[in-house]
Amino acid sequence: MSPNGIKPQPPQGGAGAKPATPPPQQIKPQDTSIFGGQPYLKMEEAGRRLEKGPLDVPGFTQKFTKPDIKKLTDELKKDYGPFLKPQDRPRILRDWELKTSKAQGAAKFQRIKEYNFLKRGLLGK
Repeated sequence: MSPNGIKPQPPQGGAGAKPATPPPQQIKPQDTSIFGGQPYLKMEEAGRRLEKGPLDVPGFTQKFTKPDIKKLTDELKKDYGPFLKPQDRPRILRDWELKTSKAQGAAKFQRIKEYNFLKRGLLGK
C-alpha cells in the first residue's frame, strides 16, 4: 500500500505482459476420405459412402455405377473382412496395385479404373 491508501497498479506492457491479441486457432486437417475421421467402417457403409462420392474416375470417361461399387465392396469384404480401418488403406492400395499389374487386357483396364476409384475414396483425393 502506498502512503495515500491506493494500491499500486502493475505496469502495462513490458516483458511480463500478455500479448494484446490471442494466438490464432490451430486448424485441424479435415478427413476427406470415406472414413470421415471414424476409426472403422462396416463394408456396407463404405459402399454407401463410395456411392455418394464422385463417381467419375480421373483419366476415364465412364463413371462408376452402383453394380460396379457393389462388386468392388464384395471383393474388399472377401479380402479384408467386414470392416475397413484407416490403417489398412496403404495395404489395400498396395494389394490392388499388385492385382492390377498381374491382370491382362480388358481386365487390366478395369483394375486400373478400380484402383483410381479406390484411391480417391480411401485417401480422399
